[in-house]
Amino acid sequence: MQQRDYLSRQLRRIVAALARALGKLETKDLGAARDAIVDAYGSLPGFDRKLLEVLTTTTVAEMLREDDLVRALAQIRGAEALLLEAEGDEQRALHAADQALLLYQKVGFGTREEDTAMAARLLACIDRLEST
Repeated sequence: MQQRDYLSRQLRRIVAALARALGKLETKDLGAARDAIVDAYGSLPGFDRKLLEVLTTTTVAEMLREDDLVRALAQIRGAEALLLEAEGDEQRALHAADQALLLYQKVGFGTREEDTAMAARLLACIDRLEST
């Protein structure tokens, strides 16, 4: 029970940080968006963002164990992809978008509207980046 409560609190923190990040992206406040994304990563229990650079998405998903955490990571990675695109870092943006979609593929989109909206934004991001 305590573990589930802890997980729920962390997921609420992640959702709040993602809302801030996406809002800041809309207003082109990229520094504040990056800060919110860093906060979101920091709210993932026992997760180090650097793992995304050295492990496969399958391994990362298995480490997180909880589907809700994997979906949260997909959301965070997706927001980071959008930030990287806004910053003009096309290569890293494309990589982050691919990772986010692969994480969603591992656990599905769930029933949250935010997940399907993020997937649509990521697919559009990939289309823009691949057409340049």
